[in-house]
Amino acid sequence: MKGRVEAIYTAPSEALPVVRRDRTYACPGIGLYGDRYANGTGYWSGDNKVSRDLTLIEAEVIDRVCRQLGEPLEAGRFRRNLVSCGAKLNELVGKRFSIGKVVVEGTSLCEPCAYLERVVGRPILRKLVHQGGLRANILTMGEIRTYDPISFDVPQIGVGVVVKRGGRYLLGIRKGTERGQSTWSTPGGSVAPAETVLACAVRELQEETGLRAERARVVFQTRNRLEDGRQLAIGLRCGGRGWRWRTGVARIAEVRWLGLV
Repeated sequence: MKGRVEAIYTAPSEALPVVRRDRTYACPGIGLYGDRYANGTGYWSGDNKVSRDLTLIEAEVIDRVCRQLGEPLEAGRFRRNLVSCGAKLNELVGKRFSIGKVVVEGTSLCEPCAYLERVVGRPILRKLVHQGGLRANILTMGEIRTYDPISFDVPQIGVGVVVKRGGRYLLGIRKGTERGQSTWSTPGGSVAPAETVLACAVRELQEETGLRAERARVVFQTRNRLEDGRQLAIGLRCGGRGWRWRTGVARIAEVRWLGLV
């Protein structure tokens, strides 16, 4: 796939005009900084049935709709975050791809709605059916810039969960022959297909320690070179419930609350 970002748009709140930007910052579980859905002020912010991290639309689709309407419309009128060129977005549902250095995963088509048609003020709804763009989860944090390439060159994504209580951190020793055995490390693992980074953190923490995470958020990321290829590790901090470790459900041989220096 050889595509690129043609334009970037964000809007501070629903119905307000979008602002074209040269660059923006993406963060898992939040979206694009400064955008309405990252701020929780979008028209659909209360609806969590679909991903709200990031939306894309093809420049080629916008051009076709404008020809059908017989008038030019500025690409931002379609209220998608990124306008792409050269990438077949419908084919990216369920696939991971990179936008510059940011890794995302297509989750579903971004079908048009009556609200969008009202905001645009043109009969675009039927013209955009199955061509309204793509929704995507953001898997890594970083800057997205105009003309960034869109490609399938993506690393494996891993998550480490940082749990702190009373100045001490939760560390464990893995069972079996998994990577990291016999060494102290944070709970964590690989992000499964169709899973968000935050959902992975909650799942891994509970599977490995029996603890239930709350208020998870991304705090750092780092690139590692492992024997089976590249891995991009995401660190998350969270609170939680069920602090008593239950051996019967854990994949960790031993856990301790340790102070770090």
